[in-house]
Amino acid sequence: LLTRLSALDLSRNQLRGTFPDAIGNLVTLKRLKLGENQFAGKLPNTMSKLTNLVRLELHRNKLTHCPDMLGNLMQLHTLKISENRFSGELPASWVLLVSIRELYIFSNQFTIFDPDPHAVDWLGNRIMTQSNVQLLDVLRKRCHVLVLMEEQVGDGGFVADRLPTKEVW
Repeated sequence: LLTRLSALDLSRNQLRGTFPDAIGNLVTLKRLKLGENQFAGKLPNTMSKLTNLVRLELHRNKLTHCPDMLGNLMQLHTLKISENRFSGELPASWVLLVSIRELYIFSNQFTIFDPDPHAVDWLGNRIMTQSNVQLLDVLRKRCHVLVLMEEQVGDGGFVADRLPTKEVW
């Protein structure tokens, strides 16, 4: 039915539940916007078939598992998965995101820094895990925007923090 669909925007619709495996059948999609809903659980592995995607927005949901298969989406220019419940290491397959220009992953529970509270540099900054240092070093060279963290500002709002300087790594 939707064999020629190139864009699907269902953001801000209070949609809930899990993503159906059938989403992988929308192989002509270039833009998929499902942000600001109440989707929960994990992304289906069938999303790896969406190899034409250039923009994927899943921010502000309740997603819990960030599968390695996102690395298969090598045409992605923009990936917004901030403000979810993703955890664990950043997927190593993201090194395959050769077209990535914008990556938003803040407000998740990824293990970006070494969990040892004593793992700090001489300035007292927390040290990233070695796998994240290598992955983020590649991604920061490709991205115009790479947002890992956020910090509260005086007016009660939030501002995206910069990627730590090379010295911190």
